[in-house]
Amino acid sequence: MHALRLAWEHEHGRSSVIGLAPSAAAARELADDLGIATENTAKWLHEQRQGRATVRGAQLVIVDEASLAGTLALDRISTLATEAGAKVLLVGDWAQLQSVDAGGAFRMLVEARPDAPELADVHRFRNAWEK
Repeated sequence: MHALRLAWEHEHGRSSVIGLAPSAAAARELADDLGIATENTAKWLHEQRQGRATVRGAQLVIVDEASLAGTLALDRISTLATEAGAKVLLVGDWAQLQSVDAGGAFRMLVEARPDAPELADVHRFRNAWEK
């Protein structure tokens, strides 16, 4: 994820990546991976409604643990990004736990694509048994 952020920022400038996750714990993990401040989706959407968070054109909005994100939250984030001319990247495992909110959008999106990318090698964990 860090390499992705660096590549995107090389092309689109500093602060062109927004990191979001459905929980504070997942957002902290994402922050560690990306090397930037991240936020949980509910708080970011609240801040956006209050005018304190925005998405701009050419930004990359990464939503980690997307299977845990509610469908309405994903829809709102995607709509804001589309309207601004930004890109949304949903990252996660569709076979893991699902959202406690009305969910399932991530799995539906994965199943609708014949070419959904899959991670072959897990780099987050040090021990083989964790992978």
